[in-house]
Amino acid sequence: MPDALVPNEKINTLDWLDNVRPEIQDEIRSCFVRRSLDADTHLYSKTDKSGKICQIVSGQVRLFFIDHNGREILIKICQKGEWVGAVAGIDHRPYPVHAETRGATTLNILTANQLDGLRAKYSELETALLIYMCGNLRNIFKLFQESVMLPVSNRIAARICALVEEERRHKKQGESSLILSQEDLGLMTGASRQAVNKGISQLRENRLISTSYGKIAVLDSDGLREFADEY
Repeated sequence: MPDALVPNEKINTLDWLDNVRPEIQDEIRSCFVRRSLDADTHLYSKTDKSGKICQIVSGQVRLFFIDHNGREILIKICQKGEWVGAVAGIDHRPYPVHAETRGATTLNILTANQLDGLRAKYSELETALLIYMCGNLRNIFKLFQESVMLPVSNRIAARICALVEEERRHKKQGESSLILSQEDLGLMTGASRQAVNKGISQLRENRLISTSYGKIAVLDSDGLREFADEY
């Protein structure tokens, strides 16, 4: 790894910008255009031609697929500090998913052409982007494993664990609660409302989580992870 890159223990797989020198970060940030968007604003559709990548300043962005029956499959709810559209911005191919804001959201926007120019100017950006994409690839493998190998209740537990871990990394504190509806869990796990309700009830009965309207609190992180990893 080049000397200019951050040490291994400080590598951030959620934000590639953290993995380059401060002076390069400053130049990249000087290129940003900031936009504040309303809830449910469409950012791009699957197969749209790439033109920009966006970093979330505040709010959230939903990434999802829509199948031929119009059914939505929720892939990820991206949080503050994360990037959306980076894959297409790097390879200049169409976006692989749909994206829209979840609540009022502010974004820093960098065009794909600007990113190209910065990559040509600073070779260490290639390594930073590679580390970032490897982190994304690992998450995709994990999602695939969950979807084909785990029963619904274990799938739900695994998704809650992953989301709580992301929340902790973003907020850098020990909170173990999520603003997440059972509908969102169903979209994430490909499960029916009835199956999600049954899975949530099982996790509550085991005193692993508690729920209130639109919110899930983890009561036993180790127990929830153990439950998710049973299969």
